[in-house]
Amino acid sequence: FSDLHVDKSFNFNLLKSFVETANSISPHMICFAGDLANEAGVFEDKYVRKALVDFFYSLSFIAPVYIVRGNHDCLTNVDGKWKSFNSDSFFESLNNISNVHTLFNESLSTNIPNVSISGQDIGNDTYQYYHFYYESMEAYFYYVSPYIVDLERNVDVNDFNILTIHSPINAFIREFSNFSLVVSGHMHNGALPNCLDKLLPGNFGLIYPRDKIKLFPRLAR
Repeated sequence: FSDLHVDKSFNFNLLKSFVETANSISPHMICFAGDLANEAGVFEDKYVRKALVDFFYSLSFIAPVYIVRGNHDCLTNVDGKWKSFNSDSFFESLNNISNVHTLFNESLSTNIPNVSISGQDIGNDTYQYYHFYYESMEAYFYYVSPYIVDLERNVDVNDFNILTIHSPINAFIREFSNFSLVVSGHMHNGALPNCLDKLLPGNFGLIYPRDKIKLFPRLAR
């Protein structure tokens, strides 16, 4: 799951409902693919911080939890302008919860034999990639691809290897020869209303969630 976009006005009862749903399906693992916050400054709010820590603590009793950050987790909005925000301390603190793992460009073995999970994170380069270069292909090869290449080198090619990233934009212009499954977020179901989700086949959405308008993006659902 991904893109909760929590802020101070968030309905935190939804987190309890999510825990109940997750518990009912008994997953082998839980992956969060970024954008926990709507803007990262909210991690400094004591109430929000406690609610999120309690949320992941509850999930940790269901299955191992693996987290990567999204663009909103590394940016704060000041007077209508996005700026970089260092959220390392909050996400590192989640690693203090048993069975919860924030992945900072690292690969881990899972509790399932011969299954690994890797997480890609661009951290301090988030503003440059998402807001200065608007996720251009050139920026992808400079800011994102090197991390994925390193992760790919460090996994056992004989295992089932999962890669968790936030944005799928540009990600599939190259083959992931050593990854069996790629988990991502960012696309918000392609802005497709739930009522149309089952009626329209395929994985395309209605619109890109970015500043430059593009209709019917692939890999959005």
